[in-house]
Amino acid sequence: YLGRVRPGGFSLVNSSLVEDVPVVDRVEIIQIPMNDVAMELGEARLVNMVAAGAYLEKTGVASLESLEQALRDILPERNHRLIPLNVEAMQRGAEHVRRAAAS
Repeated sequence: YLGRVRPGGFSLVNSSLVEDVPVVDRVEIIQIPMNDVAMELGEARLVNMVAAGAYLEKTGVASLESLEQALRDILPERNHRLIPLNVEAMQRGAEHVRRAAAS
């Protein structure tokens, strides 16, 4: 899909799964080992939350706090115990974006 990213855009790449990422002119590639991060947290299903945190950090379309509140609003009470782990996954994804920007 990299060829479909507009110039000046970016692509989040799960470097746990994709080893050889082609260079695309005028497209920022942000490689994050999303599966590895999720497994460090003890739950493979957190991959999407790692990606969500990275996307939020890169775009600023919403805050991490607003997504946390959305989880509280939408998840049944019995699943609220999972929210802290989801927030940690999002924070880890955001950290990777900040580190990529600093380097």
